[in-house]
Amino acid sequence: MSAEDDASVNILKSDKTRQLHYQRHLNQLFGIGLYVIFFSFILIRALLVRSRFQSKISQLYLCVERRLKPQSYPRSHKSAYKVFGRFDITIPTFPQTLAIGSFTLLVLLCAAFGYTLRDESEGYQPTLDQYVRYIATRFGVLAFSMLPLLMLTAARMNVFVNLTRWDPDSWNIFHRWIGRLMLICAVVHLTLYTAYHLMLDQLWSKLIKFYFICGIIAACILSLMTVVSIKYFRRLSYEIFLFGHILGSITLILALFSHSMWKRAVEWLYLTLICWGVDRLFRVYMTSGFSPRPGRVLHFGTLMRIDVMVPENISVRPGHSLFGEPPFSIAAVTPAHTKRGSMDISASSLSEVEWAPFIDRSDGDIGEDGKKTTQTQTLTFLVRPFDGLTQKLSRHVLSAASAIATLERPIPLKVYFEGPYGNQHDLSRYDSLLFLAGGAGITFTLPYLLHWNDTYATKLSSSSSQRIHFVWVTRALHEIESIVSFLDRIDGELRDHVEIFYTGRITSVAYLLNNMLTHSHRYWVEQVKVGRPEIGSLLANALAVQPEGDVEDDGDLDSEPFSVAFLACGTGGMLDQCRQEVEVCRALTMHDITFIDEAFTR
Repeated sequence: MSAEDDASVNILKSDKTRQLHYQRHLNQLFGIGLYVIFFSFILIRALLVRSRFQSKISQLYLCVERRLKPQSYPRSHKSAYKVFGRFDITIPTFPQTLAIGSFTLLVLLCAAFGYTLRDESEGYQPTLDQYVRYIATRFGVLAFSMLPLLMLTAARMNVFVNLTRWDPDSWNIFHRWIGRLMLICAVVHLTLYTAYHLMLDQLWSKLIKFYFICGIIAACILSLMTVVSIKYFRRLSYEIFLFGHILGSITLILALFSHSMWKRAVEWLYLTLICWGVDRLFRVYMTSGFSPRPGRVLHFGTLMRIDVMVPENISVRPGHSLFGEPPFSIAAVTPAHTKRGSMDISASSLSEVEWAPFIDRSDGDIGEDGKKTTQTQTLTFLVRPFDGLTQKLSRHVLSAASAIATLERPIPLKVYFEGPYGNQHDLSRYDSLLFLAGGAGITFTLPYLLHWNDTYATKLSSSSSQRIHFVWVTRALHEIESIVSFLDRIDGELRDHVEIFYTGRITSVAYLLNNMLTHSHRYWVEQVKVGRPEIGSLLANALAVQPEGDVEDDGDLDSEPFSVAFLACGTGGMLDQCRQEVEVCRALTMHDITFIDEAFTR
């Protein structure tokens, strides 16, 4: 080969190297651009929800939603269709689908463009195998770039919840979809790089390389974590899934560190570790300390009530979450203030069981040793002891008590907790409030009712125009005994707006009245209605404006816009029915109806 030919070869190699470095920097810019667009949207959302034009924006959104939303859009969101029932796959709601679809489209756009030459005037022209390498690298960098976002959306201290005021469950769904997109990018990356090495006839030599083996291991771990994140597998044992998820994440990060040969890809891993570290620091700050708090368990058959004494300086409100970890699994807590200077909390569990806490602040609480402790408040959880570690706790309680425990025979235990997290839904701007809870779902709605009970007592003149209707549906009337102390706090005027529906097997309430344990229990059972409430009628009554006793037809499109907040918590089927009724009312009226549901799809 002549000197001129050697020079040409060197120039081509130099051009190839420059083009490769150009593609690598371009990939980095696409990853950064992904975050710039994402956080810009989060910032705009945060500003809008805090804007004084929020009500007008909500009306505009409703108008756009009515015109753009397909009539054939799936009606099942929380409960699974029969075809998916085997794996209990849920379909996201319309806003969630819109957010997931937009992010998926953004990732596809980042992967579809930017494969042109750095300088068209250069004589170098990439071959097919080089283009395959460029595309493979792009998908690999995109997978890396989604790791910090994956960590942020799964963090206990999720800043996006406070910024956007979307519930943690929505962000948890978004977290799983990011993981699925990351898996797709990783599979495409692995497939194309395998094809690239096959084109160069060097696949078998690469298979023995440590970085290549680590890449395969990382892809397998990510695939396994994605598969077991399906609700069917999570419900088999949430605790095993959670610890396996954490262990898999650690192994994945270590494998990716060994796999990456490019420092600008490793930077995404460092950023992921920073996000993880910051979340852990916040969790340490939010914990109750390394010593457990005293508590007690009371068993009511289908519900367990767990009272925990916590420091008085913990400030909680409706919508906040508190995570506890006794010998049972994690629970989310929703708190609210009551008029006597106490606090009440309710919650739903993250581990597929329904929780409920309430907090009662007093000058002193009875400790485990029978002595009074000062500067404490009592946090109460309501737990469905059907599966997982809560079932083991239930067996322990029944074994220790040799019978179902009552308020006079609690079982002591120790509890660790951290929090509070989350944010409170602002209900002050609505003309009417409708609360609907099924079973232990009362743990989400009751704190808001107690909060507004306090509002009625202290600010009656400014709150009298706001109508409240509270509905609880239960299949076991003895569950009233677990929260009767909180129901008794409701003022007489507000009690008229509280309804309890019984859907159990016993059709005679009189039969139950003869077996009531306390006078308070008997009072609330006397208010019970047998059967299921008509959700459409409840919503229509909430929409009916009643000035001076006159009822205005809620279907009148010419009526003055009326705002209603509909808060619901219960089974997936009940929430889907609520959503359908809300859609019907939105289609028939111009009223502002905000539907807020609380249901963990973990």
